[in-house]
Amino acid sequence: MRGVFEAERRAVVTGAAGGIGRAMACAFAARGMRVVVSDLPGEALDATAQACGGLAVPADFARPDAAEALREAALARLGGVEVVCANHVTRAGRGFASQEAWRAAFEVNFWGVAEVCRAFLPALEAAEGPRALATTGSK
Repeated sequence: MRGVFEAERRAVVTGAAGGIGRAMACAFAARGMRVVVSDLPGEALDATAQACGGLAVPADFARPDAAEALREAALARLGGVEVVCANHVTRAGRGFASQEAWRAAFEVNFWGVAEVCRAFLPALEAAEGPRALATTGSK
């Protein structure tokens, strides 16, 4: 049986502009996996995509449609997916002094992660062989 983290397997990593997300994406690519990386738009996300030979899909996971757009882009590029790492997180309003800051963080850190999981579950279920869905946060 093939392992989930083997060459030619397909992975999507959010929060990939730095930290654990970038490390996962680069580790997957080093194993020969095909990778789609996502995070807020910017040079750091583009650098990760270039480093791992993947596709960068900028996304703001505070937006309800971000996970669906990422899924569409990832499936168009990869044709399927066996690994999804929902690693994005925000620390909106550092210190969480206000209720608004807490709500903003919850939108990304809870609902954004939940939406990525929901969006990719059908593709993971359709994939053959071992699959992985991981949720982490690295800020």
